[in-house]
Amino acid sequence: MFRRPRLRTVLILLNLLVLALPLAGIQVLRLYESALVRQTESELIAQAAFLAAAYRSAFDRVLAYEQPQAGISELERHSKAPKTASNLDEHWQYRAPVLDLVDSKILPPQPDPLPLPDGTRPDTLAYIIGQDLESILKDAQRMTLAAIRIVDHQGIVVATTGEDRYLSLTNTAEVTAALEGKHVSKLRTKEQPITQSPLQSVSRTTRIRAFVATPIVFEERVIGVVLLSRTPANIVQALYAKRQLLAYAVALLLCVVVLIAFITS
Repeated sequence: MFRRPRLRTVLILLNLLVLALPLAGIQVLRLYESALVRQTESELIAQAAFLAAAYRSAFDRVLAYEQPQAGISELERHSKAPKTASNLDEHWQYRAPVLDLVDSKILPPQPDPLPLPDGTRPDTLAYIIGQDLESILKDAQRMTLAAIRIVDHQGIVVATTGEDRYLSLTNTAEVTAALEGKHVSKLRTKEQPITQSPLQSVSRTTRIRAFVATPIVFEERVIGVVLLSRTPANIVQALYAKRQLLAYAVALLLCVVVLIAFITS
């Protein structure tokens, strides 16, 4: 014969169920926040691919007008051989997002660019291409909201949406790795203090910033790097955009609580 559970046991189980609801909600929000980071990384990867293709096309055109010098090819003068060349010659180079708030290490803020040593100058071809591309980068930033830098094979900024043109990024881990032929994605903390912002504004309260560095490869040699960064969407802003769906979820939880109260009574 079925034995009815004691009232105390029923109350304990129901209270544990009610406690599990907000805990499950916290985990869902955590997963959603990681999804926002990966979405930002995917957007930066796509932008980097287009910018790298534009730079490579311009490099090919400008290289044809370069005056050859004895003892070294024109391409070798304006590029470097990467240490990581395992997939540089593959036709398809799909790059999946890898950043995650649980597994990815959050690095300190990006270090300030370094001034160039005496006698060091940007690559001549990169200098010409950078002047043509910089206005395009600034126009694109108005829509994408991403900070964009293009550096030559020496790590010197030749086009930027900021104020660091003709400074060196060789002290930035993402750039040094990309100059060796690696595709890099990193999370860094933000430098500026966190301020309050309206729910519908661009997020300024997120504590991290996503960085994506893509090597620009021409005939299996690295001729430069595209470095992009952007703050992922804030979880509060994202939830506000989904407020109607969130209201349905709250209504469902209220129904569950009412049902639990009915069973308990």
